[in-house]
This record gives sequence, C-alpha cells and structure tokens, in this order.
Amino acid sequence: MTASFRPFFWFWIGSIIFIWIDIFIGHLGGHLQNALMWIPLLVLPLAALSGTVIVAQGSQKLNGVFLKWSSWLLILTGLLGGYLHGYAVFEELHGSIQWEILVRMIRYPPVLAPLGVTGLGILGLILQSR
Repeated sequence: MTASFRPFFWFWIGSIIFIWIDIFIGHLGGHLQNALMWIPLLVLPLAALSGTVIVAQGSQKLNGVFLKWSSWLLILTGLLGGYLHGYAVFEELHGSIQWEILVRMIRYPPVLAPLGVTGLGILGLILQSR
C-alpha cells in the first residue's frame, strides 16, 4: 500500500463503521429475532479491524491477505443480506405483487440496503489491487 492510498483506506474503514451503526440500529429494532441478523454485526467490525491493522502496519503482505479476505466477506455478507431482506419482504406479501410493495420496501427490511455492504467489499478489492 502506498502512502497516497492511505486516506482511501481510512475512508473505507470509516464507511464500514458508519454502516455497522446503521445495521446495528436496524437489526436491534427487529429485536435480533433471527440468528442470521448477527452476521453483519460480526463481519463488519472484523473487516474494519483488519483494515485498521493494514493501515497501521503499512505492509504489502497484510494488505494482500487481510483486505482480500475481508472484502470478499463483505461482498458475500451484502449479497446474503440482500437476498434475505428480499425474501422477507416478498414473504410478507404472500407472493402477490401489489402497489403496497413500495410501502413495504420502505417500512420493512430494506431490500437494497445490504448492497451497500457489497459495494464496500468491491471498494476494498479495488483498494487491494493498488
């Protein structure tokens, strides 16, 4: 990792922390009723911690290993979350497509929100390749 990319890594780590806070508040509102709700609450701090170690050490070897694995973990977590949120919304509709689907997508688990985590994973892979 070159010194010129260090601010981007800090941005990546800060974004993970802010998204984690949003996920924590949202999942706490759901009373963590499903064990799968714990996955992003555990994965995102792990990715932020590994990113902090990378930036603090400044080592290319750590950059290649930790950032690659944490980025792929973020991508998989976001895709799984998008699937589970979509499944929860359409299960609530009992398979029928109505105008109410837009309201439910806003009030119930946000279908597109977990894709923000996937985006952070992709950003991590881009940073890792630099």
